[in-house]
Amino acid sequence: MAELHLIGEITGATGYREDNLFCSFHVEKGSHWTHVSGLEKGQTQVNKRHGEDMVNIFAHPIDIHYSTPTVVGWPKIVIQVWYNDNYGRNDFVAYGVLNIPSQGGYFELECPTWRPVGNLKDRIGDLVVGGRMQVKDLSIVHNGEDRRKLTTISCGTVYIKLNVLLRNFKKYGVSTTQVQQ
Repeated sequence: MAELHLIGEITGATGYREDNLFCSFHVEKGSHWTHVSGLEKGQTQVNKRHGEDMVNIFAHPIDIHYSTPTVVGWPKIVIQVWYNDNYGRNDFVAYGVLNIPSQGGYFELECPTWRPVGNLKDRIGDLVVGGRMQVKDLSIVHNGEDRRKLTTISCGTVYIKLNVLLRNFKKYGVSTTQVQQ
């Protein structure tokens, strides 16, 4: 079988109003992909912003290995950004989806994030009470067709460094090229 191995880290985030951020993530993949090893989901530690760029640093490792007979359902990393408020509660900030490169090599990737917004009443409630709007079904986040029906706003960016290792794809008639850097 063809194999995909991802080694890297969720390095950090910028552009968020909130402090004490953390990310949870999971990998979405097609039904023909077999998880061989590594954690397909996880959560970073809570991190305060620092530096002139107001960067949150996570340095959370990623090491996941898959095998597959087909490229259909190529894996994606689904990210949720959260923050820990002054009362110790975790509150939602944003969603993001990172398409894993289909070429081998080292990549420094940016994952722009967004969140749904409701009507004026929902926005006022968010400011007064907290508890931002979230999607009921998380598959909407990585399914582009359904997401187009939502009204959203841009939030910040999550940064990920990945080494993408491909093995035996040519045996299955899939041509991939190495990225030259």
